[in-house]
Amino acid sequence: MFRHILIACCLVCANAAITKPTLPAKATESIAAPAAIIADQRLNLSFSQLGATTPMTLRGIDGSGYVGFGLRLDQVVTAAHLTLSYDYSPALLPNLSHLKVILNDEVVGVVPIPAQWHEGRHTAEVDIDPRYFSDFNRIRLQLIGHYTLDCEDPAHSSLWATVSNSSTLALTLKPLASANDLALLPAPFFDRHDNGRLVLPMVLATADLGLLQSTGEAASWFGALASYRGARFPLVLNAIPEHNALVLATQTLHPAFLDDWLAHHPINAPALAVIDAPGKPGVKLLLLLGRDQAQLKLAVDALVLGEPGLTGTLATVSNIHYGQPRALYDAPNWVPTDRPVRFGELVPSLDDLQAAGHINAPMRVNLRVPPDLFPWRGRGVPLDLRYRYTAPLSQDNSTLNVALNEEFVHSFRLQPSGQGGTTNHMTLPLLEDGSSMVREKLSIPAFRLGGDNQLQFEFRLDLHKKNSCENAALDNVRAGIDPDSTVDLSDFPHFTTLPNLAYFANSAYPFSRYADLSHTAVVVPDKLDRETAEAFLFIMGRMGRATGFPAVRYRLAAASKVDSVADADLVWLAQPGRDAMLEKWGEKLPALIEGAHRRLDTPYRFLNAFTNYGQTLAPSAQAASATTELEANGPIAAIVGFESPLKAGQSVVAISASSAAAFPLAEDALEDPSLIDEVRGHVALVRGRHVESYQTSAHYDVGSLPLWIRIWVVLSRHPLLLTLLGLGSGLLLGASAYAALRKVAQRRLQAQGD
Repeated sequence: MFRHILIACCLVCANAAITKPTLPAKATESIAAPAAIIADQRLNLSFSQLGATTPMTLRGIDGSGYVGFGLRLDQVVTAAHLTLSYDYSPALLPNLSHLKVILNDEVVGVVPIPAQWHEGRHTAEVDIDPRYFSDFNRIRLQLIGHYTLDCEDPAHSSLWATVSNSSTLALTLKPLASANDLALLPAPFFDRHDNGRLVLPMVLATADLGLLQSTGEAASWFGALASYRGARFPLVLNAIPEHNALVLATQTLHPAFLDDWLAHHPINAPALAVIDAPGKPGVKLLLLLGRDQAQLKLAVDALVLGEPGLTGTLATVSNIHYGQPRALYDAPNWVPTDRPVRFGELVPSLDDLQAAGHINAPMRVNLRVPPDLFPWRGRGVPLDLRYRYTAPLSQDNSTLNVALNEEFVHSFRLQPSGQGGTTNHMTLPLLEDGSSMVREKLSIPAFRLGGDNQLQFEFRLDLHKKNSCENAALDNVRAGIDPDSTVDLSDFPHFTTLPNLAYFANSAYPFSRYADLSHTAVVVPDKLDRETAEAFLFIMGRMGRATGFPAVRYRLAAASKVDSVADADLVWLAQPGRDAMLEKWGEKLPALIEGAHRRLDTPYRFLNAFTNYGQTLAPSAQAASATTELEANGPIAAIVGFESPLKAGQSVVAISASSAAAFPLAEDALEDPSLIDEVRGHVALVRGRHVESYQTSAHYDVGSLPLWIRIWVVLSRHPLLLTLLGLGSGLLLGASAYAALRKVAQRRLQAQGD
């Protein structure tokens, strides 16, 4: 998505002067990085690693399923072996039934059904010709099943086979030499065909805050590119990395191994270059250079904003024209909330909105929205749905089922006439293929919306059976969701109650409200070690993943200079013994980790993964009833959200650990799908593979509401006040009615007296 962003990108030119941190001696050691690919590599990938979260079920006489995977541009397959683990129906005829193995539309193997059926898992081995592999590949398994030599029902329940997602694909990969060409970027440092987690080392001479400022911006860009894959950024200090890496350097602060290169290429301007790592065959280095830290930032800006214009081995930056800062809620990864949005804008390919056959997988439309959308009084999200299908010959049970996040929303019966639903709609012919276009309007329950959502549309087209030996049906039915269908979030105000760590864990909220992080500052200890710096780079990668845009306007500050960023929302990486803010703010935190010492305010509500992510947690006036202080020598990490003591309405998310080595606990909790759902409320404590979240009494509001809604929100939070207002209104109304009736009575008496 960044290939269309060149000049009209935003950035603040001014950089705050920050003091250099003191680096411990042990931080000069480089951490272990993935080994360089200098020989053939062997991968053993299970179907579950390739995206098959459940076993693959094949039904009918021509049932099929597939898994997809990519291959890096700098690798080629020299050998491939497929091991299938499967079960099949005992009713299948072995001399007619078999499994076809298809790679990229080429048949590469056939697995016959064994003549003797037995209970338990069956195994088949298939060697695949490596010439059929490409940059993106799809292995499709097709069941050719028959259960009788006589007339058969193509949808008979005995026609099935199940392929386990523990089946494996073994690949032997040979490295390919790649040119030192900036035109290949972001490859080989990030390859979109690689489905694994991105591990990209960052090489610095020292953990200087000025260098880390630019490194964090680069990490956010690569985090956005990595997206669902996840990203980690090992920090290598003054050493040659073992894997493809970024090197950020200035004339005075650069790794020693660059001395010879810089002697022939002096830094006179912001520059970018790709070189071979000295003494490391197959390892590429992307150099981001500047005479000083301001020029270095320009070089990084040129990478993240102008990458499509880079070519050759070396490029210098003459100038960058910056536009206006990003507007509120305009992150590229988020669905716009100021207008109706077409489905065609939300899917990678329009083919994702097409279906063929009577039974098919749901069509999926991802909706990533700001988590602070405020639903009020049951108002739903308007959906203008347009779809088409091959109309059945007669009334049957064909339906279109609509679901949100796997929860059923609505079902439309598909009519022979092409009219759907229960109300009148216009039906339009679609060319001359016999299909019909239908337009429906429905409402999605807004309370089911979270940050990451998915709409599922599943066509179930009935199979019409005929008499015996006349029931063979052509599987030529088609259906599709029109890309002009829209979803409209423009009527929902932005308002929520914080802290809510689920928003931070899933959407980097509230920092991601501005895609360029122009209202965000990251605070790190004055004495910065490597583990804390890596945690900082991880957080920046998560920010980029959430917004889809590089953090070109964020600020980085040492803890002793936190007052200089008082106007910003803060991400605080707290390190015991190295952080002046712990002494200043520690007593205000509901959870404080200081090495072996831990202080925890007793919560009034424990939360778990079943707490609704999109739900604003109800605030309470109840305070913590007790505070527990203890000493423990095991590792623990804490993620804490609270209102900034520096400015009302600003947010702070603090990540602390019992030691620098314990920071990966918090990183895993924010990245692992099995743990991230448990990060909730105001405080999340991470102990190994266990996350426990709870809510305290402190809360504050972010966003704005129309006045009349705001009044009702305030009243709903204070039921006693609402009761008193109700009683007062009743008394006032009664008194007014009594006074009016008394005046009427007095006039009547006066009239009678006259």
